[in-house]
Amino acid sequence: MKAGVDLSTAEFEQDEADQSLLHVTLDQPFIISNTPDMDKSGVLEENNNIFNPITVEDSDAFRRQCVERSEEEAVAGGLLDEAKTNAEGQLTQIFNAAFEKDTYTLDFTYRDADGE
Repeated sequence: MKAGVDLSTAEFEQDEADQSLLHVTLDQPFIISNTPDMDKSGVLEENNNIFNPITVEDSDAFRRQCVERSEEEAVAGGLLDEAKTNAEGQLTQIFNAAFEKDTYTLDFTYRDADGE
């Protein structure tokens, strides 16, 4: 499972009082990809079992349930918070590489998930 922040929508604004302070506004992090480990989720396969046939619809529903459950567990486990930390660290590294280290201090805020 991977989570990230869309940096293409980032907005930068230099503080009027302190020119070395940049206010960075980012979108909320989101799940980029979710491919559950089906080996850990158990077996859902019955070959030619007339008493308990499993249809393609059953298999698809089970996979959807695994994806939903893994997303819930990842969010509860702090995956989106980790994505925020990583995005902030990456942007800070970019600014430190482009300018002298500590030329700018970045102040991060995130847009409301429901807003705009």
